[in-house]
Amino acid sequence: MQEKYWAADTTENAVGAAIGRIKRYQEWSRQTGWLNNQMRSWNAYRGAGPRGDADGAQLLPAGDSGALLNVTVNQYAGLVNQSVTLITSNKPATKAIAANNDFESLAQAQMADAIVEHYDREIGLAEMEVAAVKDSALLGEAAVVLNWDTQAGKRVGEGEQAIFEGDVEAFVLTPVDYAYDPDSPVKSRQWACFRRPVNRWDLAAQYPSKAEDILAISKEAMSSVTDNSFNARQFDYAINQTRGDVNDIDAVWVWELRHKPSSACPNGRLIRFLDEKCVLFDTITDGPEGQRDFGFPFFDLCVKFVANERKPGTDQAHTPFFDLLSMQEGIDLASSIMASAINSGGLQNLYVPRGANITAERLTGSLNVIQYDGVQMPEAKDNVSISPVVQAWIEFQIRSMRQRIGSNDVASGEPTKGMPAQAMALLRASAVEFHSGMQLSYEQLIQWTRTGVLRMLQQYANNDRVALVAGKSNSWTLKYFTGKKLGAVDRFAVEPINPAMRTLAGKVGFAQPLLDTGRITIDEYLQLIATGRMEPILHGERDNYARIQQEKELLMRGIGLPPIQVDPMTGMPAIDGAGLPVFANAPGEFVRPLLSDTHWVDIPEYLGVLAMPNMRSVPAVVTAVTQVVDLKLRMWRAMPPDLIQLLKGPLPQMMLPPEGAPGDPSTGGAGGPDVGGPKMPEPPKNPITGQQDLQTEIPQ
Repeated sequence: MQEKYWAADTTENAVGAAIGRIKRYQEWSRQTGWLNNQMRSWNAYRGAGPRGDADGAQLLPAGDSGALLNVTVNQYAGLVNQSVTLITSNKPATKAIAANNDFESLAQAQMADAIVEHYDREIGLAEMEVAAVKDSALLGEAAVVLNWDTQAGKRVGEGEQAIFEGDVEAFVLTPVDYAYDPDSPVKSRQWACFRRPVNRWDLAAQYPSKAEDILAISKEAMSSVTDNSFNARQFDYAINQTRGDVNDIDAVWVWELRHKPSSACPNGRLIRFLDEKCVLFDTITDGPEGQRDFGFPFFDLCVKFVANERKPGTDQAHTPFFDLLSMQEGIDLASSIMASAINSGGLQNLYVPRGANITAERLTGSLNVIQYDGVQMPEAKDNVSISPVVQAWIEFQIRSMRQRIGSNDVASGEPTKGMPAQAMALLRASAVEFHSGMQLSYEQLIQWTRTGVLRMLQQYANNDRVALVAGKSNSWTLKYFTGKKLGAVDRFAVEPINPAMRTLAGKVGFAQPLLDTGRITIDEYLQLIATGRMEPILHGERDNYARIQQEKELLMRGIGLPPIQVDPMTGMPAIDGAGLPVFANAPGEFVRPLLSDTHWVDIPEYLGVLAMPNMRSVPAVVTAVTQVVDLKLRMWRAMPPDLIQLLKGPLPQMMLPPEGAPGDPSTGGAGGPDVGGPKMPEPPKNPITGQQDLQTEIPQ
């Protein structure tokens, strides 16, 4: 009877138990037929046919005498690439979600967006996500792993005490590169093992005490497939492929066990090992002072299993592309029949009666005089005879393959001539909707990877780091950051996108009314057509929203308008030509409205502060909100109509002419002889000065 949970046992026992579970996962993969389907799919995609006996780059002889030809027409790879490209060609929009709604949190969220874009460029997150989706389409499942590479980044310190600051890394694994408990549901998996090839010389330098074992095991672990010991290479798609000279291989498989904290293993565990005897690292160590448990270093397994669909009633991954393999075999069979027939009978044979005294040498070349004995003339016969059923079979298989994955002529790049653009967009959107499982897994993966990178940085980025942010338009965000400065960002969310908006035609169709009504400029429209990105159009609205949230935060603290500048000549508050106050350059935080603000958006937001029950009873908050709203109303009325139109806002009610009057928009401005448009209202008079001034008391 086992007295201790295997993951909480000694290092030797834990590694042995992990290896046993890896072998169990591999055997389960074989017995369920999943590994066989993976290998068939892998072979078909690389052009070897599902059985792996063909070559898309050449015609191979077949049969006992070699008279037949083995041909593969790789429809399979084209359909896989088409479906993956259809889903991943337009990456969903992501947005950092702040834990709070204050300006500082929003600024950190803005910075988090820029940082993730930086890591997207540096470590290629987008490429890995696409690769994971393609691997899951081909093999049923794939895994993306996030890790903190302690050997990356800048060196910190000097001499022997110098260490690397570390950085985030991510990589994609196929099902033969990892293992888990197949009986455990995906969402409750507590452990996972995975392998990666690592340069043995770098590994020996990193673990000098294990250098001898590392250099001794590497060649055997990467090349030998004959022994029955634990061997990473025994479970490989390319197991039968020659890898050249196996006596000088630099790489070695490194396995890693990750176990989350649980009731049986309270602190979790992480072990890196090559085999049963060569263990590189363990978070539970035995030393002179006894056993030390450093705990699981990550916030989660940091392993995301990506699958387009799973078999009903189980958690075993599946892909609809497995169903296309038999159809690909049918296409290859018919193509081989046609190629063999052409190869064996493609050249004409000459039929002559006996005694005609004609030889083949006399028939070569041209402009020859051919003589023969006898009365009957030699006759040429066409020996190629291919049944129409063969060609019909190929067309049927191709049509069936497309129907199985919801493809159509538009998605395949073969639209009907003269088809309207709207119909093409609809057909393309329907193809995207068919792959809703792939689309969902792609969106979830994007959200998971970006949230994982964020949490890795929050946990380990202790030194100042620099990220390339998106230019001066984001200058209000930080460019230097640490994990603590990102603490207010909770997660990343993927904003759902209409399938039609994934296509350029859908985006252009959406932007066309905005261009016609003046909501976007011609430059923004042309930029959308050139890049296919909607983000530049929405950039201004995002920054304006951040400004509003910053000012709302000040109002909730009872901070309102700054002091008014005093006219030294009259000793009265300074007023500009539009009857608006001139603020003094006083130190401190204040709400400083500008004439160019979007007042029609700001005012409802600020009044929302007074809608909060706990704010209505705070006199300072009520006074601050009332004064700011009153000033913004007057600024809105004082705005030139051209500026309001430029900012795409409505005219205030006082600026609209009466119904039927000159300038009335409902009558086209033809209400009478005065067609000069709306008139600016007269500012109210100040009861103290008798001048057209503020109508409310000016805060001192």
